[in-house]
Amino acid sequence: MKKIFFLKQLMTLLIFSAILSLSSCNYPEYEIEYSEAYPVCGEYYVYDYDAATMLPILNTDDVAIHYNVYIYNKSYNPNKDSIWIDNTEHTKDDGYEGVPFKIKNRVDLTNKTFDCGITPVVTGKNANPAKFPNKYVTISESKVIINEWPVPDSIYFKVVISDSLQVPIKTVIIAGHRKTGWEYPEYTDPM
Repeated sequence: MKKIFFLKQLMTLLIFSAILSLSSCNYPEYEIEYSEAYPVCGEYYVYDYDAATMLPILNTDDVAIHYNVYIYNKSYNPNKDSIWIDNTEHTKDDGYEGVPFKIKNRVDLTNKTFDCGITPVVTGKNANPAKFPNKYVTISESKVIINEWPVPDSIYFKVVISDSLQVPIKTVIIAGHRKTGWEYPEYTDPM
């Protein structure tokens, strides 16, 4: 009987020691800066502007449409030279006939730019391939501006959408700011 009691006590002590040793491990704290494409990567809250007039493009209710642009790199990239630019969320039924695109592109992290020559569009999960088949994108004048709190980082770039023959059919300016994650100011507030 004493032997069984002793074994139970020993087992309890071993389990408690294992739990204590596992819970006392130090794990490094990871931040977004460890992304291969930082500081360009992120979620941006943007508007489309007419390239000729610099006025916001309005929907059928005369309201400027905002949406998210995502810039990310899904895989290990030791050269830190490529990103995905994705605005396919813009295909929601919002009353504006915008042109969604998703492209893989080179990035200059030193200057925080991501200009590209004519690049074929990858159809995203929300994009309508019947509506936008064989489109090409050219990005110029791109810039991510890093600001300090409480002003969120800004983004600006010019997009030329071309058809299958690479003839330009639409030019827009996309501009906005990064999602902050702060309660105030909310990232949807205009700055």
